[in-house]
Amino acid sequence: MIAAFLAACLYTTTGILTAQVVSLFTAPVIQRFRLPMAFLGLLVLHRFLQGTWFPHGISQSSLLWMSLSGIVGLAIGDVFLFASYRWIGPRLAMLLMSFAPIVAAFLAWILLGETLNLQQWAGILLAVGGIGFTVLKRSTQSQALSGKDYAIGVTFGLLAAAGQAGGVILSKQGLPGMPSALSGTLVRMGAAAAVTWLAALLLGQVPNTFQQYRANAKGLLFLLVGVFSGPMLGVWLSQVSVMQIPAGIASTLLALPPVLVLPAAGIAFKEKVPRAAVIGTIVALCGVALLFLSQG
Repeated sequence: MIAAFLAACLYTTTGILTAQVVSLFTAPVIQRFRLPMAFLGLLVLHRFLQGTWFPHGISQSSLLWMSLSGIVGLAIGDVFLFASYRWIGPRLAMLLMSFAPIVAAFLAWILLGETLNLQQWAGILLAVGGIGFTVLKRSTQSQALSGKDYAIGVTFGLLAAAGQAGGVILSKQGLPGMPSALSGTLVRMGAAAAVTWLAALLLGQVPNTFQQYRANAKGLLFLLVGVFSGPMLGVWLSQVSVMQIPAGIASTLLALPPVLVLPAAGIAFKEKVPRAAVIGTIVALCGVALLFLSQG
């Protein structure tokens, strides 16, 4: 559980760093930089800690499950999330993503036979409710959305949440056959990076991607630091948590960045935190406390 909480903290740091360059790069272009750079960093880390550049002796089934986890959770899931941003904005998209832990818990119950006790369910619901309330109150901007735009955006947002939850479930299947969580993370990241760039190639977006990189070289430094904290260390720690605790609990803790970013933004950017958002954060953290207590 500590690994999942630390991963959420690292994701929060990455989000703050990435926020500095979102006006310079489109979201897909950011992903095309983040995923390969994280893969290269994980290669070096794996060589240093495990003694090999790539894990040896893993079964084809584990390789398949972890590859699918990366494709579903890191590649496809993010595509739907970015699409949801475009149609309904980040506030509503993040709200929909807060339901990923509940989806993961139900999928783990149906597919993996994982069960949660009443205290764990209460913790998940409190945390998800606090996250959702915080996200709703973080922005007072109103958007005039047509019924069609809203329906499309909500659909994409729900698919993004399902992608994140599906990535966790697939990892639960593949990680037991991996030498370590780091090995599983390396496979997962490599598959996601390969699919992301293959899609860019098929869509003819490779020239535009490198054009944005050349035009905003300084912005890549922020992304590079964000790669170290998020897609590299954050995803690794998330896989450690997925390996050790139930999927629903891991997903809940990994969904905390929207509430953790509030004090971080207040310190980094001197932003005033709305009272309602503080209430949502406290509720979410009470849910987290219940989850920690449930693990004894």
